[in-house]
Amino acid sequence: MLPTFPHKCLIELEIGVPFSDLKAGDIVVFYSGDLTEPIVCHRLVTKRGGGWVTKGDGNAKYDYGWVTASNYAARATGNYRNMIIEIDPPNEKP
Repeated sequence: MLPTFPHKCLIELEIGVPFSDLKAGDIVVFYSGDLTEPIVCHRLVTKRGGGWVTKGDGNAKYDYGWVTASNYAARATGNYRNMIIEIDPPNEKP
């Protein structure tokens, strides 16, 4: 979500916001495929039928697939630009 969220920043989320309360411009976290795949944090662009078209702020094109009530996880409320943390990958020795 560059330039809105810097790489590796902490993002504050609102858990439990009803899907029906979302609006264009909201930034949401959602599962990109089935519920075992990685999550994505992108902006809602326009509502189509029962879902939302999304796009990363730094991306030229809309995302493939939609955000629906079944793959929606949370709404982003802000970020902490000065609290960047490093997370070591599993099995990596210091």
